[in-house]
Amino acid sequence: MNQLANLMQGKNRLSFPVWLVMLVDVVLVNAGFALAFLLRFGRRVPEENLEAFLGLLPFISVLTLAIFAGIGLYTVKRLAYSHVARLIVIGVAMTFMTTMAMAFWQREFAFPRSVFVVAPLFQIAALTLWRSLTLRLERRWHGKKRLLIVGNDDDAKRLLPKVLALPAGWVDLACIHPPGAMSEIISSLSVVDTVLLTEKVDPEAKREIIIRCFELGREVFVIPDLYDVLLKKSLSNNIGDTPIMEVPEIIVPPVPAFLKHTFDFILALIGLVLTLPLFLLIAVIIRITSPGPVFYTQERVGKSGKVFRVIKFRSMLHNAELLCGPVLAAENDRRITSVGRVLRTARLDELPQLLNIIRGEMSLIGPRPERPEFVRKFMAEIPEYRYRYLVRPGLTGLAQVRSRYSTTVHDKLRYDLSYLVNYSLLLDLKIILETIPTVFSTEAAQGCGELPEVDDLFHRLSNSKAEKGSIS
Repeated sequence: MNQLANLMQGKNRLSFPVWLVMLVDVVLVNAGFALAFLLRFGRRVPEENLEAFLGLLPFISVLTLAIFAGIGLYTVKRLAYSHVARLIVIGVAMTFMTTMAMAFWQREFAFPRSVFVVAPLFQIAALTLWRSLTLRLERRWHGKKRLLIVGNDDDAKRLLPKVLALPAGWVDLACIHPPGAMSEIISSLSVVDTVLLTEKVDPEAKREIIIRCFELGREVFVIPDLYDVLLKKSLSNNIGDTPIMEVPEIIVPPVPAFLKHTFDFILALIGLVLTLPLFLLIAVIIRITSPGPVFYTQERVGKSGKVFRVIKFRSMLHNAELLCGPVLAAENDRRITSVGRVLRTARLDELPQLLNIIRGEMSLIGPRPERPEFVRKFMAEIPEYRYRYLVRPGLTGLAQVRSRYSTTVHDKLRYDLSYLVNYSLLLDLKIILETIPTVFSTEAAQGCGELPEVDDLFHRLSNSKAEKGSIS
């Protein structure tokens, strides 16, 4: 759902400027601390307490913006209220912990513990009301966008459940047309607001539809093929008076690569120490709930095709592949234990891979490592798949925070290639922050689900005109 929501953000951004949303967020977070002080001391806050708060106020403000931006609260999306509320709770919790750390670091003991207990309650309530207001006004001002999907049968059927899973009130699915039905597409453009082109629409049809959309003032979104992703960072250049696009080599420069490896080692070591109690707890639970070893090792392909053994908490029955052989885990896989399902949902089964990072086999951020059997299969089917192995595989990555376990290989590869093309240490930091709400989201660990009425709905929409076949 999040993947399609990202596609639909485009030109219809919040009517509220992002700077205004950020400003109000900072005011509400600081107001939460101020109200907590007033509740604790009344109108006469002791001078030492007031000075402590005012001294930390600039740092609290900057950290609030950095944390909220990192977890995606300033990415303009058409999201459900529940999703925004969850992000707010996570953002406030992170701000709370960093503020406590700063207060301790600066010896600002004039920050009473009662303030740290009460302030987050005010902040969560105020921020939730504020964001609810912006989303409600946005929906009221712009209404539903009538959507036309252009794509072949397989792609359209694959997209249908994702469109139907979008939050109510944002999209009205009007009709579906194959790329070759140009007359029907042109006719439908007069009554729709938005057009979504799948990756397999041929270039000539794509060009004509986009030109028509520009002429009629329609939004148009294109699901990129792998070639489009590789061109994303192309540079403008020229040969004489002829403009050209220069496609740079996909490579992480030596200095950023060294810094990334150093940060990986330090952060993985710190993470291993901090999560050691959790390691022990998970190990005990696995041991008493399911026969077999606590840890599970498996061959995976790393940088430059080098094979290594990844370490995970066992989440399946012991010797689960003895009869079926190597197969990808399904959404309702019976081989997964009840404890393993919880570990997978929270991504806790991946924690032992901190040891792989310390050993230099993996990175904190990068494409997820895959098994040799599947790598050979994917490389034979998708030549661009080999580019994933220009960098070390990661504990988390862009595909992990933007997709689900059930996301197709092609879609995950789009994210992996996008990460390689746009690589920076700042992007790594953003992915780390985005991983936190992903851990608390059950959606990321699930498939979008199969809707029994998808085939009937597809045939109804693909055989109807836009003005007749709308589905919200």
